[in-house]
Amino acid sequence: MRVVFMGNPKFGISTIECLIKSKHEIVGVVSNSPKRIGRRLELKYSEVGSFALKNKLPLIAQDDINTKKFGDRLEELNPDIFIVIGFKMLGEELLKISKYGAINLHPSLLPKYRGAAPIQWALINGDNLTGVSIFKMNTSLDTGDIFIKQEVPILKNDNFNSLSKKLSKIGSQLIIDTLNIIDGNNFKLIKQDSKLVSKAPKISKSMTKINWEWSAEKIHNLVRGLSYLGMRTQIKEKSIRIFKTSLIESNSNAPAGTVILRSKNKLLVASGQGVIGIDELQADAKKKMPISEFLNGFNIRKGDLFC
Repeated sequence: MRVVFMGNPKFGISTIECLIKSKHEIVGVVSNSPKRIGRRLELKYSEVGSFALKNKLPLIAQDDINTKKFGDRLEELNPDIFIVIGFKMLGEELLKISKYGAINLHPSLLPKYRGAAPIQWALINGDNLTGVSIFKMNTSLDTGDIFIKQEVPILKNDNFNSLSKKLSKIGSQLIIDTLNIIDGNNFKLIKQDSKLVSKAPKISKSMTKINWEWSAEKIHNLVRGLSYLGMRTQIKEKSIRIFKTSLIESNSNAPAGTVILRSKNKLLVASGQGVIGIDELQADAKKKMPISEFLNGFNIRKGDLFC
C-alpha cells in the first residue's frame, strides 16, 4: 500500500521504522514546519521531521494542513492510506484523498482515555493496565471504529518514558497488521461503546506543582506520569524538580513535606498520607542527578520542609 505518514513526536518513529521494513511504501511524511529555538534561533524539525530527513524520506513540512495547495500535494502522491500519530485532526476533504482514509495509533484501550495525554493519565490514575488501539479516523477526536486493540500491563516501575517506548513498539507492529488486513479486505470494524468513554485532557503546567498534603501514592503516580517534565517543589528557597520517587511502606506523624530521614543516599519525606522517597531530581541551573549525588552537594537535614 502507498502510505503517507503524518506525525510529530518520537512516539511515531517506531512505526516509520516498521513501515520501511514492510512491503508497504512510504510515499510521504507530513510533519510540522521547523521552528527557530534557542539563543541562536536555529531551525529545529520535529522528531518525525528530523528522522525523515536523516533517512531520506519525502518530507512535507507543513503547519496549515487546510490549504488547497497542501491537499493538491497529497493528491499527487496517490496515497492508499494515511497513518496519523501525534498530529492534527484531518478534515473530511483530506480524509477523502486517500483510498482507505486514515488510521490512527492511540495509546489506550479506547474509548478509555480519549484525548491528548492517555499515557500520562493512565499512570497518574495508578492504572495497572493500558493498551493500544488502531482505529479509523473521522472528524471527531478519537471516536472512530476500531480495527485492533491490544492490552498492555503497566508495571510498578513504569513511568511515562518507559511506558511510551513499550506502547510505541507494540503499536507499530499493530499498524502493520492493520495495513495487511485492510489490504486483504479481511477485517471487521468495532464501534466504540459510548458508555465507557473517559477523557485524557492535555497536561497543564499547573499540574506539575506538588502539594505535600496529597498522599504519597498520588504524588508518586504524578511523578511517574509526568516524568518527562518533573514535578516542582521548593526547599530552602531553592526550586527543585523531582523526576523519580519510590513509595515507602511507613507512616509518619510529621507535618506534610517534612524530611523525616536524610542519609548518604536516601531522602524520605512525609506526605499527607504515607512516606515518599525522592530518588532523582534537578535543582535550578543544575543537571538531573540521583539523590545520592544531590545530597553530597546540598545541605538538607532531618526536619527541613519542602513546600
